[in-house]
Amino acid sequence: MDKVLLITQDPVLALAYQARLEKVGFEVRHVPSGYAALDAAERWMPSCLIVDAQLPGLHGLGLIKWLTDVPVLVQIPVILLAERTLSPAVLEECVFWGARHVSF
Repeated sequence: MDKVLLITQDPVLALAYQARLEKVGFEVRHVPSGYAALDAAERWMPSCLIVDAQLPGLHGLGLIKWLTDVPVLVQIPVILLAERTLSPAVLEECVFWGARHVSF
């Protein structure tokens, strides 16, 4: 079973994504911050990360940059959840650092 690590501080968004992903067969874990994601990703080794760009503390872009420094995590696909208010320059930087898909 593919594993998805969902990283968002929004509990309603987390429940919605988790329910939908589990319904189609994914195993999902949710963490509310970038710092919690660092530990969870290394311990759990998910198949994919869904990262909210607007995280407290270590934001989505910071998390994506950190992942590039960890050899066992650098190959994990990242889907970035971004609000339309995020600037195009920040979105481009996220893609540069490894986000493979950006969703609004």
